[in-house]
Amino acid sequence: MAIASEPAAGADPGSSAVPEYPAWRKGVAGVLAKARKVDAAELGPEPEKLLNQTTYDGLTIAPLYTRRDELPELPLPGVYPFVRGGSGTRDVHRGWYVSALIGAENAAAANQEILSGLENGLSAIWLGVGDHGVPVADLPAALSGLLFELAPLTLHAGAAMNEAATALFEILDGYGAPERSDIRIGLGAAPLTGRFAGIADVALPDAVSLAVRSAARAETVRAITVDGTVFHDAGAADVQELGAAVAAGLEYLRALTGQLSAVQALRQVEFRFAATDDQFATIAKFRAARQLWARVAHVCGAPSEGSAPQHAVTSAAMMSRRDPWVNLLRTTLAAFGAGVGGADTVTVLPFDSALPPGELGVSQTFSQRMARNTQLLLLEESHLGHVQDPAAGSW
Repeated sequence: MAIASEPAAGADPGSSAVPEYPAWRKGVAGVLAKARKVDAAELGPEPEKLLNQTTYDGLTIAPLYTRRDELPELPLPGVYPFVRGGSGTRDVHRGWYVSALIGAENAAAANQEILSGLENGLSAIWLGVGDHGVPVADLPAALSGLLFELAPLTLHAGAAMNEAATALFEILDGYGAPERSDIRIGLGAAPLTGRFAGIADVALPDAVSLAVRSAARAETVRAITVDGTVFHDAGAADVQELGAAVAAGLEYLRALTGQLSAVQALRQVEFRFAATDDQFATIAKFRAARQLWARVAHVCGAPSEGSAPQHAVTSAAMMSRRDPWVNLLRTTLAAFGAGVGGADTVTVLPFDSALPPGELGVSQTFSQRMARNTQLLLLEESHLGHVQDPAAGSW
């Protein structure tokens, strides 16, 4: 991409004071005129606008960005409005948390999958419980050997959330840890987005009660997940997904602040968004989501609490069934966009997740390993986590 030089003081940035840009514009006019078999003068004074692209949301993407488009530098990561990230002190050797959904239906298999995953690169666990995985009664066995202070745990329990939360809290009560606040738990209650998607979940009053219980605990527990992926999977474009998710988050806050302070309520909410193979749109979406929620927190009188954790899940809607191997490329781009965009946790769906089990003749272990290694390559070989907010480092 050509980068225009600085314009002279007081000069029009579209004038010849920026020598490279007019030359590029002339070249664009020449190519377009030849392709369209017209005279270059017929293309108007700004022929480059013919190369603009419009997203599903009506946003215009220009073919070239230069210093002419430069905006004021945003605040540092960890500072309101958190566009550059929720933390200014994230461990650059870890980067984001590498997560996987564990859906085994018996405790022994789930425990083996958890421990094997952690030994081979996972740093966070997303565990299916009840109708989504292990029975609630088997939760202690499934979590045996897990070091909670090292690996954040999120539950996917649906309608069994009340029972699962009670069982998990009993496990934590008997767990010894030097700093209880280092234990990060997401209960995953999602009554509003679950209702939208037709997924059984706890009722909103039950989710509020869970949040009140969670706020009283010494661990860092967030009871409610605003699951934007259900809007994405239903066909929502990026702006629609963000708008619907923020609206749901605000509805949760209204319900929570009946029993909790605004600060406590904000600390009970986290978000889940879809990451697609449009890497630039994905980067922008996660940054925009933080700014939107920061504004909500600001209006609620608690701007410092406006950085809710973000969990990125590679888009299920983009997964191909006809040529599933290409999903390896798509999920790599999606994970890249989510990581660079500042997601706190990333889950890459296996490349064959859109097919019936065993359809390709490959083992579940293989597809899970490929999903996990996609992120490990980005973190440990491309070193994406070694730079805080690389998207803001160079345009």
